Amino acid sequence: MKKIGLLSYHFWYNYGTCLQAYALQYVLKKMGYQSEYIDFGWKYPIASETLIENFWTYTNTDTNLFRTLKTNLYKYAGAIINRNLYSTLFRDFIYKTNNKLFDKFHNQFIIESPHVKDLNNIEKKYALFIVGSDQVWNPSCCEKKYFTHFLLDFVKEKKKKISYAPSVGMKDIDAKAKELFKLYLPQFQSLSCREEFGCSLLRKITELEITRVIDPTLLMTREEWLSIAENKKVHPYVLCYILGDKTKIVEKSLQIAKKYSLDLKIISMSQMIIEKYKKYIISNVGPREFLFLLNKSSCILTDSFHGTAFAINFNIPFYSFLKKHGDSSVSDNSRIIDLLDLFHLSCRFKDSINFSDNFSCDFKETNKILSCEREKSFNFLKHNIDQIL
Repeated sequence: MKKIGLLSYHFWYNYGTCLQAYALQYVLKKMGYQSEYIDFGWKYPIASETLIENFWTYTNTDTNLFRTLKTNLYKYAGAIINRNLYSTLFRDFIYKTNNKLFDKFHNQFIIESPHVKDLNNIEKKYALFIVGSDQVWNPSCCEKKYFTHFLLDFVKEKKKKISYAPSVGMKDIDAKAKELFKLYLPQFQSLSCREEFGCSLLRKITELEITRVIDPTLLMTREEWLSIAENKKVHPYVLCYILGDKTKIVEKSLQIAKKYSLDLKIISMSQMIIEKYKKYIISNVGPREFLFLLNKSSCILTDSFHGTAFAINFNIPFYSFLKKHGDSSVSDNSRIIDLLDLFHLSCRFKDSINFSDNFSCDFKETNKILSCEREKSFNFLKHNIDQIL
Protein backbone atom coordinates (compact mmCIF):
# COMPACT_ATOMS: atom_id res chain seq x y z
CA MET A 1 0.00 0.00 0.00
CA LYS A 2 1.23 3.51 -0.86
CA LYS A 3 2.20 5.52 2.20
CA ILE A 4 1.45 9.12 3.18
CA GLY A 5 4.12 11.15 4.99
CA LEU A 6 2.74 13.53 7.64
CA LEU A 7 4.39 16.59 9.14
CA SER A 8 3.03 18.23 12.27
CA TYR A 9 4.00 19.10 15.83
CA HIS A 10 2.91 15.61 16.84
CA PHE A 11 5.67 15.31 19.46
CA TRP A 12 4.69 18.29 21.67
CA TYR A 13 3.54 17.73 25.24
CA ASN A 14 0.33 19.62 24.54
CA TYR A 15 -3.12 18.04 24.62
CA GLY A 16 -4.54 19.70 21.51
CA THR A 17 -1.37 19.20 19.50
CA CYS A 18 -1.08 15.53 20.41
CA LEU A 19 -4.75 14.76 19.84
CA GLN A 20 -5.00 16.58 16.51
CA ALA A 21 -2.06 14.49 15.29
CA TYR A 22 -3.79 11.30 16.40
CA ALA A 23 -7.07 12.42 14.83
CA LEU A 24 -5.65 13.05 11.36
CA GLN A 25 -3.91 9.69 11.33
CA TYR A 26 -7.05 7.97 12.63
CA VAL A 27 -9.21 9.55 9.93
CA LEU A 28 -6.76 8.66 7.17
CA LYS A 29 -6.74 5.04 8.33
CA LYS A 30 -10.54 5.08 8.47
CA MET A 31 -10.54 6.29 4.85
CA GLY A 32 -8.27 3.40 3.86
CA TYR A 33 -4.89 5.16 3.70
CA GLN A 34 -1.61 4.27 5.41
CA SER A 35 0.35 7.12 6.98
CA GLU A 36 3.14 7.93 9.39
CA TYR A 37 4.54 11.09 10.99
CA ILE A 38 8.04 11.92 9.82
CA ASP A 39 10.58 12.22 12.62
CA PHE A 40 13.28 14.56 11.35
CA GLY A 41 14.80 15.29 14.73
CA TRP A 42 13.41 18.73 15.52
CA LYS A 43 11.86 19.23 18.91
CA TYR A 44 10.31 22.45 20.16
CA PRO A 45 13.10 24.36 21.95
CA ILE A 46 12.23 24.51 25.64
CA ALA A 47 13.89 27.60 27.04
CA SER A 48 14.40 28.85 30.58
CA GLU A 49 11.60 31.22 31.56
CA THR A 50 14.21 33.73 32.68
CA LEU A 51 15.79 33.93 29.23
CA ILE A 52 14.40 35.40 26.01
CA GLU A 53 14.71 33.15 22.97
CA ASN A 54 14.19 34.46 19.45
CA PHE A 55 12.79 31.58 17.43
CA TRP A 56 13.93 33.05 14.12
CA THR A 57 17.59 33.22 15.15
CA TYR A 58 17.79 30.52 17.81
CA THR A 59 20.22 27.80 16.71
CA ASN A 60 20.97 25.51 19.63
CA THR A 61 17.86 23.31 19.75
CA ASP A 62 19.62 20.16 20.94
CA THR A 63 19.03 19.18 24.53
CA ASN A 64 22.37 18.56 26.24
CA LEU A 65 23.63 18.21 29.78
CA PHE A 66 25.20 21.67 29.98
CA ARG A 67 22.08 23.39 28.73
CA THR A 68 19.87 21.38 31.11
CA LEU A 69 22.06 22.28 34.07
CA LYS A 70 22.11 25.95 33.09
CA THR A 71 18.34 26.04 32.64
CA ASN A 72 17.72 24.40 36.02
CA LEU A 73 20.20 26.70 37.74
CA TYR A 74 18.37 29.79 36.48
CA LYS A 75 14.99 28.29 37.28
CA TYR A 76 15.63 27.17 40.85
CA ALA A 77 17.75 30.18 41.77
CA GLY A 78 14.90 32.37 40.55
CA ALA A 79 12.39 30.29 42.51
CA ILE A 80 14.35 30.76 45.74
CA ILE A 81 14.69 34.50 45.14
CA ASN A 82 10.98 34.83 44.31
CA ARG A 83 10.00 32.55 47.23
CA ASN A 84 8.05 30.13 45.08
CA LEU A 85 10.30 27.08 45.25
CA TYR A 86 7.42 24.80 46.29
CA SER A 87 5.22 25.73 43.36
CA THR A 88 8.21 25.42 41.01
CA LEU A 89 8.93 21.91 42.27
CA PHE A 90 5.23 21.05 42.07
CA ARG A 91 5.13 22.33 38.49
CA ASP A 92 8.11 20.13 37.60
CA PHE A 93 6.34 17.16 39.18
CA ILE A 94 3.25 17.83 37.03
CA TYR A 95 5.41 18.03 33.91
CA LYS A 96 7.12 14.76 34.77
CA THR A 97 3.95 12.77 35.53
CA ASN A 98 1.95 14.21 32.64
CA ASN A 99 4.75 13.74 30.13
CA LYS A 100 5.10 10.07 31.00
CA LEU A 101 1.47 9.62 30.02
CA PHE A 102 2.04 11.61 26.81
CA ASP A 103 4.94 9.30 25.95
CA LYS A 104 2.77 6.26 26.64
CA PHE A 105 0.01 7.63 24.41
CA HIS A 106 2.48 8.50 21.68
CA ASN A 107 3.99 5.02 21.71
CA GLN A 108 0.58 3.36 21.68
CA PHE A 109 -1.37 5.50 19.24
CA ILE A 110 0.94 7.60 17.01
CA ILE A 111 2.66 5.91 14.07
CA GLU A 112 6.02 7.57 13.42
CA SER A 113 8.81 6.94 10.95
CA PRO A 114 12.33 5.97 12.00
CA HIS A 115 14.50 9.02 12.57
CA VAL A 116 15.29 10.79 9.28
CA LYS A 117 18.71 12.42 9.10
CA ASP A 118 18.18 14.15 5.76
CA LEU A 119 14.69 15.06 4.54
CA ASN A 120 16.01 15.57 1.02
CA ASN A 121 16.43 11.80 0.68
CA ILE A 122 12.89 10.66 1.52
CA GLU A 123 10.67 11.93 -1.31
CA LYS A 124 10.57 8.56 -3.09
CA LYS A 125 9.53 6.77 0.10
CA TYR A 126 6.09 8.42 0.20
CA ALA A 127 3.35 8.70 -2.39
CA LEU A 128 2.36 12.10 -1.03
CA PHE A 129 2.95 14.43 1.91
CA ILE A 130 0.39 16.17 4.10
CA VAL A 131 1.38 19.03 6.40
CA GLY A 132 -0.90 20.02 9.27
CA SER A 133 -2.74 20.58 11.46
CA ASP A 134 -2.01 22.89 14.43
CA GLN A 135 0.09 26.05 14.19
CA VAL A 136 2.69 24.63 11.81
CA TRP A 137 2.39 27.76 9.64
CA ASN A 138 2.77 30.17 12.54
CA PRO A 139 6.28 31.61 11.99
CA SER A 140 6.69 32.44 15.69
CA CYS A 141 6.51 28.76 16.66
CA CYS A 142 9.86 27.60 15.28
CA GLU A 143 13.10 28.74 13.71
CA LYS A 144 13.18 29.66 10.04
CA LYS A 145 15.31 26.65 9.05
CA TYR A 146 12.66 24.26 10.43
CA PHE A 147 9.68 26.42 9.49
CA THR A 148 10.38 25.82 5.80
CA HIS A 149 10.22 22.05 6.36
CA PHE A 150 6.57 22.56 7.34
CA LEU A 151 6.20 24.26 3.95
CA LEU A 152 7.51 20.98 2.47
CA ASP A 153 10.64 22.61 1.06
CA PHE A 154 12.25 19.17 0.65
CA VAL A 155 9.55 17.82 -1.70
CA LYS A 156 10.21 18.67 -5.35
CA GLU A 157 7.06 17.24 -6.99
CA LYS A 158 4.15 19.66 -6.72
CA LYS A 159 1.55 16.94 -7.13
CA LYS A 160 2.73 15.25 -3.91
CA LYS A 161 1.99 18.17 -1.55
CA ILE A 162 -1.24 18.80 0.39
CA SER A 163 -1.92 20.95 3.44
CA TYR A 164 -4.67 19.94 5.83
CA ALA A 165 -5.86 22.57 8.34
CA PRO A 166 -2.55 24.22 9.20
CA SER A 167 -2.98 27.36 11.29
CA VAL A 168 -1.10 30.60 10.75
CA GLY A 169 -2.16 31.44 14.29
CA MET A 170 -2.27 35.23 13.91
CA LYS A 171 -3.93 37.88 11.78
CA ASP A 172 -0.69 39.36 10.48
CA ILE A 173 2.85 38.12 9.92
CA ASP A 174 6.17 39.74 9.12
CA ALA A 175 7.71 40.26 5.67
CA LYS A 176 10.07 37.28 6.03
CA ALA A 177 7.23 34.85 6.54
CA LYS A 178 5.22 36.36 3.69
CA GLU A 179 8.12 35.80 1.30
CA LEU A 180 8.37 32.17 2.38
CA PHE A 181 4.66 31.61 1.78
CA LYS A 182 4.96 33.26 -1.65
CA LEU A 183 7.85 30.96 -2.50
CA TYR A 184 6.57 27.60 -1.28
CA LEU A 185 2.75 27.58 -1.34
CA PRO A 186 2.45 27.74 -5.16
CA GLN A 187 4.30 24.42 -5.19
CA PHE A 188 1.38 22.62 -3.46
CA GLN A 189 -1.18 20.46 -5.26
CA SER A 190 -3.94 21.69 -2.92
CA LEU A 191 -4.08 24.09 0.02
CA SER A 192 -6.30 24.40 3.04
CA CYS A 193 -6.21 26.32 6.31
CA ARG A 194 -7.98 25.95 9.65
CA GLU A 195 -9.20 29.51 10.29
CA GLU A 196 -10.97 31.87 7.92
CA PHE A 197 -8.60 34.71 8.79
CA GLY A 198 -5.70 32.39 7.88
CA CYS A 199 -7.32 31.56 4.55
CA SER A 200 -7.84 35.25 3.81
CA LEU A 201 -4.27 36.13 4.77
CA LEU A 202 -2.76 33.40 2.58
CA ARG A 203 -5.05 34.22 -0.34
CA LYS A 204 -3.93 37.85 -0.15
CA ILE A 205 -0.24 36.90 -0.01
CA THR A 206 -0.24 34.20 -2.68
CA GLU A 207 -3.39 34.81 -4.78
CA LEU A 208 -4.05 31.06 -4.55
CA GLU A 209 -7.19 29.11 -3.71
CA ILE A 210 -7.20 28.23 0.00
CA THR A 211 -9.99 25.99 1.32
CA ARG A 212 -11.17 26.33 4.87
CA VAL A 213 -11.39 22.97 6.69
CA ILE A 214 -11.96 22.03 10.31
CA ASP A 215 -9.38 20.92 12.84
CA PRO A 216 -8.70 17.15 12.77
CA THR A 217 -10.06 16.74 16.32
CA LEU A 218 -13.48 17.76 14.99
CA LEU A 219 -13.37 15.10 12.27
CA MET A 220 -13.77 12.46 14.98
CA THR A 221 -17.09 12.01 16.77
CA ARG A 222 -17.47 12.12 20.54
CA GLU A 223 -18.03 8.34 20.52
CA GLU A 224 -14.80 7.75 18.61
CA TRP A 225 -12.87 9.88 21.09
CA LEU A 226 -14.38 8.19 24.12
CA SER A 227 -13.32 4.80 22.78
CA ILE A 228 -9.73 5.70 23.75
CA ALA A 229 -10.47 7.88 26.80
CA GLU A 230 -9.80 6.91 30.40
CA ASN A 231 -12.93 6.06 32.37
CA LYS A 232 -13.64 6.14 36.09
CA LYS A 233 -16.19 7.46 38.58
CA VAL A 234 -15.84 11.06 39.74
CA HIS A 235 -17.83 13.67 41.64
CA PRO A 236 -19.36 16.41 39.46
CA TYR A 237 -16.90 19.23 38.77
CA VAL A 238 -16.08 22.36 36.84
CA LEU A 239 -13.02 21.99 34.62
CA CYS A 240 -10.73 24.98 34.13
CA TYR A 241 -8.24 24.31 31.33
CA ILE A 242 -5.97 27.32 31.08
CA LEU A 243 -2.86 27.90 28.98
CA GLY A 244 -2.21 31.53 29.89
CA ASP A 245 -1.86 33.40 33.19
CA LYS A 246 -5.27 35.02 33.58
CA THR A 247 -6.27 34.34 37.18
CA LYS A 248 -9.69 35.88 36.58
CA ILE A 249 -10.66 32.77 34.56
CA VAL A 250 -9.86 30.60 37.57
CA GLU A 251 -11.75 32.98 39.86
CA LYS A 252 -14.86 32.62 37.70
CA SER A 253 -14.43 28.83 37.65
CA LEU A 254 -14.27 28.86 41.44
CA GLN A 255 -17.39 31.03 41.67
CA ILE A 256 -19.36 28.65 39.46
CA ALA A 257 -18.12 25.58 41.34
CA LYS A 258 -19.16 27.05 44.72
CA LYS A 259 -22.50 28.27 43.40
CA TYR A 260 -23.49 24.80 42.15
CA SER A 261 -21.71 22.78 44.87
CA LEU A 262 -19.28 21.27 42.38
CA ASP A 263 -15.62 20.36 42.69
CA LEU A 264 -13.07 22.39 40.76
CA LYS A 265 -10.30 20.80 38.71
CA ILE A 266 -7.63 22.93 37.07
CA ILE A 267 -5.29 21.87 34.27
CA SER A 268 -2.56 24.48 34.01
CA MET A 269 1.21 24.78 33.76
CA SER A 270 1.24 28.49 34.62
CA GLN A 271 3.57 29.24 37.53
CA MET A 272 1.22 32.00 38.65
CA ILE A 273 -1.87 29.79 38.57
CA ILE A 274 -0.14 26.90 40.33
CA GLU A 275 1.18 29.22 43.04
CA LYS A 276 -2.22 30.71 43.80
CA TYR A 277 -4.55 27.73 43.28
CA LYS A 278 -2.35 24.72 43.96
CA LYS A 279 -5.01 22.74 45.85
CA TYR A 280 -7.18 22.59 42.71
CA ILE A 281 -4.39 21.73 40.28
CA ILE A 282 -4.44 18.14 39.02
CA SER A 283 -1.54 16.04 37.78
CA ASN A 284 -1.19 12.67 36.02
CA VAL A 285 -3.17 13.97 33.05
CA GLY A 286 -2.13 12.56 29.71
CA PRO A 287 -4.16 12.74 26.46
CA ARG A 288 -6.51 9.90 27.43
CA GLU A 289 -7.10 11.35 30.90
CA PHE A 290 -7.67 14.76 29.32
CA LEU A 291 -10.45 13.37 27.11
CA PHE A 292 -12.07 11.78 30.16
CA LEU A 293 -11.90 15.00 32.18
CA LEU A 294 -13.48 17.01 29.36
CA ASN A 295 -16.30 14.53 28.85
CA LYS A 296 -17.22 14.16 32.53
CA SER A 297 -17.14 17.86 33.39
CA SER A 298 -20.32 19.78 34.15
CA CYS A 299 -18.88 22.94 32.64
CA ILE A 300 -15.59 23.95 30.99
CA LEU A 301 -13.85 27.32 31.22
CA THR A 302 -10.88 27.62 28.90
CA ASP A 303 -8.56 29.93 26.99
CA SER A 304 -7.54 27.07 24.70
CA PHE A 305 -8.53 26.59 21.05
CA HIS A 306 -8.65 22.83 21.43
CA GLY A 307 -10.33 23.07 24.83
CA THR A 308 -13.08 25.01 23.08
CA ALA A 309 -13.15 22.59 20.12
CA PHE A 310 -13.60 19.55 22.37
CA ALA A 311 -16.31 21.28 24.42
CA ILE A 312 -18.18 21.90 21.16
CA ASN A 313 -17.61 18.36 19.90
CA PHE A 314 -18.64 16.78 23.22
CA ASN A 315 -21.59 19.19 23.72
CA ILE A 316 -20.36 20.29 27.15
CA PRO A 317 -21.48 23.75 28.41
CA PHE A 318 -18.46 26.05 28.26
CA TYR A 319 -17.08 29.57 28.31
CA SER A 320 -14.08 30.65 26.25
CA PHE A 321 -11.64 33.46 26.97
CA LEU A 322 -8.66 34.97 25.22
CA LYS A 323 -5.33 33.51 26.28
CA LYS A 324 -3.29 36.68 25.80
CA HIS A 325 -4.04 40.15 27.13
CA GLY A 326 -5.49 42.48 24.51
CA ASP A 327 -8.11 41.99 21.81
CA SER A 328 -8.41 39.34 19.10
CA SER A 329 -5.64 40.96 17.03
CA VAL A 330 -3.01 40.08 19.64
CA SER A 331 -0.87 37.00 18.98
CA ASP A 332 -3.03 33.88 18.53
CA ASN A 333 -6.13 35.24 20.28
CA SER A 334 -8.19 35.28 17.09
CA ARG A 335 -8.26 31.49 16.72
CA ILE A 336 -10.96 31.00 19.36
CA ILE A 337 -13.10 33.86 18.03
CA ASP A 338 -12.91 32.35 14.55
CA LEU A 339 -13.93 28.90 15.82
CA LEU A 340 -16.91 30.23 17.80
CA ASP A 341 -18.09 32.29 14.83
CA LEU A 342 -18.06 29.20 12.62
CA PHE A 343 -20.34 27.28 14.99
CA HIS A 344 -22.60 30.25 15.86
CA LEU A 345 -21.48 30.14 19.48
CA SER A 346 -20.05 33.64 19.87
CA CYS A 347 -22.25 34.04 22.95
CA ARG A 348 -19.96 31.60 24.78
CA PHE A 349 -17.00 33.96 24.42
CA LYS A 350 -16.35 36.18 27.43
CA ASP A 351 -13.91 39.07 27.73
CA SER A 352 -14.51 39.51 31.46
CA ILE A 353 -15.88 37.46 34.35
CA ASN A 354 -18.85 39.75 34.95
CA PHE A 355 -21.51 37.58 33.38
CA SER A 356 -24.36 35.41 34.61
CA ASP A 357 -23.35 31.79 34.25
CA ASN A 358 -25.80 29.53 32.49
CA PHE A 359 -25.08 25.84 32.02
CA SER A 360 -27.76 25.62 29.38
CA CYS A 361 -26.12 25.57 25.95
CA ASP A 362 -28.13 24.62 22.87
CA PHE A 363 -25.92 22.61 20.52
CA LYS A 364 -28.62 21.67 17.96
CA GLU A 365 -27.57 24.22 15.35
CA THR A 366 -23.91 23.70 16.20
CA ASN A 367 -24.17 19.94 15.60
CA LYS A 368 -25.77 20.53 12.20
CA ILE A 369 -22.94 22.88 11.25
CA LEU A 370 -20.35 20.39 12.52
CA SER A 371 -21.89 17.59 10.48
CA CYS A 372 -21.77 19.74 7.35
CA GLU A 373 -18.21 20.93 7.99
CA ARG A 374 -17.08 17.35 8.63
CA GLU A 375 -18.45 16.25 5.28
CA LYS A 376 -16.78 19.16 3.47
CA SER A 377 -13.44 18.46 5.15
CA PHE A 378 -13.63 14.70 4.52
CA ASN A 379 -14.37 15.45 0.86
CA PHE A 380 -11.39 17.81 0.63
CA LEU A 381 -9.07 15.14 1.97
CA LYS A 382 -10.44 12.26 -0.08
CA HIS A 383 -10.68 14.18 -3.34
CA ASN A 384 -7.14 15.55 -3.16
CA ILE A 385 -5.55 12.34 -1.90
CA ASP A 386 -7.27 10.22 -4.56
CA GLN A 387 -6.08 12.62 -7.25
CA ILE A 388 -2.51 11.78 -6.28
CA LEU A 389 -2.85 8.12 -5.30
